[in-house]
Amino acid sequence: MKPPRLLSGEAPKPAGGKPHVLLLATFATKEEELRYFEERLDYHGVTWSAFDTSLITEGAVLSGEGKLQAMDRAVEKAIDGLAKALEDPAHAVVGLGGGTGGEIILRAMRSLPITFPKLLVTTLPFDPRVAIADNSIVLVPTLMDMCGLNATLREVLENAAAMTAGLCATRRKAASCVAKPSVGITALGATEGAVAPLVARVRSIGEEATVYHANG
Repeated sequence: MKPPRLLSGEAPKPAGGKPHVLLLATFATKEEELRYFEERLDYHGVTWSAFDTSLITEGAVLSGEGKLQAMDRAVEKAIDGLAKALEDPAHAVVGLGGGTGGEIILRAMRSLPITFPKLLVTTLPFDPRVAIADNSIVLVPTLMDMCGLNATLREVLENAAAMTAGLCATRRKAASCVAKPSVGITALGATEGAVAPLVARVRSIGEEATVYHANG
């Protein structure tokens, strides 16, 4: 029997020590896709809890400004829900979203620790470079809109479920995840000849170097 679906803001309850993920999706528009993805997670031995990121419109047709305000509220609600949900163990956070839902989920995911495992399955109707430049969110393009299941979308969701299971299987060493001072260096491919020796020199004196691409 599947775990009960969460109401917004409730905390997940991992089952029997199995890997557990928190799902973010708009229940109002992505019910079929979410159900299929949950089934594939079950197949891979991953338990799950779901959090609704739907806009609260009360049946009203929103203006452009009204929609942006509703999205802001949905983001804040999702961030609060994530904070409460992750008080219990969770191995990863996964989102399913189209245009509006994808943007809400992306913004909420940015509130999580940079390297915490997070994956967004999205129609990708926006340029994500700025949004993910400072956060390791894995993007899985659906190749088409999420408007009912079809053969291609099933394969995309299956791949995403397998990727999620893989993320849950990782065991990060605590020592490697401890934040420590690092020397920041900006570089381009054309300057690698100068940067590589600089990185080696920084390491030789017991420091850590973090290189950023100058176009990023």
